[in-house]
Amino acid sequence: MKKLNVIFLAAILMAVPVMTRAQSSYRQALEEFLGTSPQYAMMPELLGKQFKPAVIEMNKKLLKNPDEAESVSEKYAKEQLMDDVFDVIFIPPFKNNLTEEELREMTKVLKTPEGQRYREHETESRTKIGTQLVSPLMSALMIDPDATKKGELKLDPIIPQENCPKEYIEVFDRYFGASGIDYNNLLDQVSDAYKSMMNSDKEGAKLLMDNLKEYLKNNLRNLCLNASYETMTVEDLEFGIKIQESPAYSHLMKGVTDMITQISSKEKMEGITQTWGMKYITWLTQQGVQMNMDMLE
Repeated sequence: MKKLNVIFLAAILMAVPVMTRAQSSYRQALEEFLGTSPQYAMMPELLGKQFKPAVIEMNKKLLKNPDEAESVSEKYAKEQLMDDVFDVIFIPPFKNNLTEEELREMTKVLKTPEGQRYREHETESRTKIGTQLVSPLMSALMIDPDATKKGELKLDPIIPQENCPKEYIEVFDRYFGASGIDYNNLLDQVSDAYKSMMNSDKEGAKLLMDNLKEYLKNNLRNLCLNASYETMTVEDLEFGIKIQESPAYSHLMKGVTDMITQISSKEKMEGITQTWGMKYITWLTQQGVQMNMDMLE
């Protein structure tokens, strides 16, 4: 973590109570919305776990008593980490695109019996998508263990299930297109993010990622159709279309896209990490933890 000027740090400490009050209401609304979906609700925790090892290592250098590194990290993880993850990673992109009122209105709709059924079946569909993708992927890797070195993976095209009615497919296509998500662009961003984290000597793995990306671009619609047909009713799809065609949903998707963009960018993640570091030092100060002040100069 970059050293922080003590005077600048003092200014941050004085500003934090005001910043926290301003964000607490929006954070609560966002947490309630994410809580309507088990998949989304897991995201802050998963992101938080990525920070924890870094916190322990930083504590060993930052704390006057390095023996407290792990215990302080545990306390931070239990009491504050999730709030900071929301404040640093989730709130900025969502708040720039989606109002608190829109969040609360969408949460209200999704908490209706119809909305809860939709969320439940949508989650099952997403789980099915993962299973239907991972299973052939693992089979292909077993057939050709050198695929990661060669950067090429042979996967069969995904075709719609034969017993899927034409009427269902028509409704699904409306549902699939109603989100307005540019899936090709999204896949490009995710692929680039993964490749940026790979070592320069992993050219085969990078080529394999490009191979998988192109496969998904060509087969994503059918993959989602088959998973949907096994888990979601026509009523679910119609409900999803109604939600996705609302202005609030388009604002939500812009927030999701912006969040993916920021965590896919090495430069932006460095800025996020620095902001999080400031918040962590604020928490340490409030807890009365003794720090090596030369680290903050």
